[in-house]
Parts: sequence; structure tokens; C-alpha cells
Amino acid sequence: MYLKTLFACLFLVTISSVAHTKTLELKRVTTVYAKPDKNSQELGKVGGRTRVEVLETKNGRGCRYRWRKIAPQGWICAKTKRTRKAVTTVNFPRLKNGVLPLGRFGRVRKNSGVQLYSNSMAVQSDTGEAPTRSMSVLRKGVRRIDGKRYWRTSGGNLIESKFIRRYKASVYKGTAPKAGSSRLTLPVAWARPREKGASVTVYKAPSSDSEVVTNLPPKTEIRYLGQSKDGKFVRIGRNQWVLRTESRIAFSVTPPEEVESDELWIDVNLQEQVLVSYIGKSPIYATMISSGTRKHRTPPGKYRIERKVAQKTMASGERDKEQYSVGGVPWVMYVHKTFALHGTYWHDRMGAPRSHGCINLAPRDAQHIYNLVSPQVPAGWISANSSEENPGTLVHFRNDLKPKQSARIRYN
Repeated sequence: MYLKTLFACLFLVTISSVAHTKTLELKRVTTVYAKPDKNSQELGKVGGRTRVEVLETKNGRGCRYRWRKIAPQGWICAKTKRTRKAVTTVNFPRLKNGVLPLGRFGRVRKNSGVQLYSNSMAVQSDTGEAPTRSMSVLRKGVRRIDGKRYWRTSGGNLIESKFIRRYKASVYKGTAPKAGSSRLTLPVAWARPREKGASVTVYKAPSSDSEVVTNLPPKTEIRYLGQSKDGKFVRIGRNQWVLRTESRIAFSVTPPEEVESDELWIDVNLQEQVLVSYIGKSPIYATMISSGTRKHRTPPGKYRIERKVAQKTMASGERDKEQYSVGGVPWVMYVHKTFALHGTYWHDRMGAPRSHGCINLAPRDAQHIYNLVSPQVPAGWISANSSEENPGTLVHFRNDLKPKQSARIRYN
């Protein structure tokens, strides 16, 4: 009797929690939880058709498929299928051949006669809908219907290509340490003309009436060798001066008091329109950004990255005066409410306010910063959330050259 009871107990333990390793493919986008409980904290989301390594299975309430512990962390409750293929090692958003550009994007203006179709049958029966707002779209594919060419967008619509104005994404990238060095020497400066399509004039003396030496293309990296007595000009070489208003300068700053000596953190100077990433006191990357305009100011403050999303559609609220929809926004890092750092493909005006409050980054910069900061997003995941045990990277938005110290930041 004793042996029968013992074997029964061992059998129950075996079926309720089994530790093993196997690879399964997820049918759809799946939430990852900290515990085998849907009321526990959400760690992020795994993309559909992603192949994951299962470390353990367990029965539990609220899961019709059984809970599965996956590598590198978390539990999922999802419909899966067995596969002999290797675990997914691709990071999102997917890049063709692993390199930029990210994809093809375009702008669709409302009131242009354009129609949004749900599928090919809707195109053939001409039962589309006019957009209620201007749209920026990511092309996921191309279809030819009745001799016409249509974009299949990330939003699921079919749009005739003649109504789409293609964007040319920025190839700009910030400044990293020189080969053999782990530290970036500051200050770093860039030429930034006030007018679109213009160049920056280099004068022989700190005066607009002096001889013109040369003209610099936008975003040219320049040396900062000091300023004129009146502060209106910056010296970039021997007998070479540019207007202070046509330069962007990343100066070194003191870390906030809550930053550890070896901790990664991000400084965003809203006044100068530059971003610098640091490890403690050591700068490791610098670039220009575009923050919110006067109508949509970026809120100064110290925040921690709450959530990272590989790619997302961003749209205005129903009550907002300016109506817009932007599909396929890449490398999104939320820090406060709807404010985020993210990649931008619809303009190349880094160094001047341009956004609705977020920090716009050129695609190469956005990819670099996204991979640098925490929380880290595992391969195959489309988003990751910070937690009390793993708080996100600290980001300081400030609008003065010398950041003010504030109360110690806490994870929220």
C-alpha cells in the first residue's frame, strides 16, 4: 500500500512540472510573464512564428495549453507546434541581410483621392475608405491588381502606389570613440544650417562681414576650439569660424547623483538638440536629435526606460488638432507616458525640434541606442518591459547646459 501511494505521488509530480529542453514554434504574438500566472508581471512579448527553447512545463490555472518556461526568461501560455528548426536568433525589427535600410516607407496625404482597401476583393469592387488623417506607411509587400500597383502596408491596407510619396531615410550616424579607445572625447560639434538644404558658412574671422573660407554640408562633424567673446561664433580651426546658431555642441556634463560609477545612462540636451550616452563619467557616443516643437514640448526630467518595442504604429488621439498616423516606427524606447526615443524615417532634420514630443533619432542612431540600453530585448521578442529587479536605463531630458540635481529617482 505504501509503495502504491509513493508511486502515485511521484507520477503526479512528474505530470504537474516537467523539466526538459525542446524547441517549439509559437502560432502568434505571445505575452511573457514573470511567473506561470497571468496576474504576474508582463516581461514582454514574443513575435509570432518565433521558435523558443522550452526549459520546463507546468500545469496551472488560467492556461489551456500548459505553462512553459522559456529561455532566457519568463513563462508563456500559448498555442505552439513542435519543430526541428533551430531557436530563433533574429532580432526585431527584421533587417534584410541584417543591415539597414529598414524598409520602404512613404507618405499618404488625406484629401488626395486615395482609398484604403482591406484586401484585393475590396480593390476590385472599389469599396475602399478615404483616410481621415495623413499617414506614413511601411511597405510589407507589393500586389498588382487589374494592372495597377498597390502597396500592402504594415497596417494591413492596400494603397495604390501612385498616391504614395517615397521617403528617403537618413543615413546620418553619430560619433563613437576612435579605434582603440573606449571613451569619446568631448566636446563634439556638428555643422547645422538654419535653412533646409543650405550649408554652413565658414568665416576667416568671428564676423559675418569677414572673408568666407568655405561652406560645410549639413551634419559635418567639426572641431570645437572655443567661442568668440560675444558668444556669437565658434572657432573650428585656424582662422575658421562658424555661427554659434549654426552649430550643435555636445559638452561633457556631471552624471546625476543617482548614477553609479559604472552605470550606463543617457543625457539629452533639449536646448542643444544633442544626445550623449555615458558609462558613469565616460562618454561613449554622441549624436544630434530632434525633440518636441514649441506646441509639443518634450518634458524635462529624469526617467528610466519603461518599455522597448521593436516597431510600432504611432497615431494622434481622436481629440488632437493635428491628426496623423505613422506606421512601422522602429526601435521605440518609452520613458514617460507616451514619450519615447525612437527611429525616424520621415525626416532628416536632426539638430532642430521637429517632433510631437518624442526624441527623434536617425535610424542608425536609434538602432545603436536601442541595442545599448536596458531592458534588453531577447532574440525573437518584439518588446521587453523593465522591472523592479531590472530597471531600465536612466535618461535625463534637460533644457539647460548644466543639469540640475533632483531627488533620487525610483523605479515606478
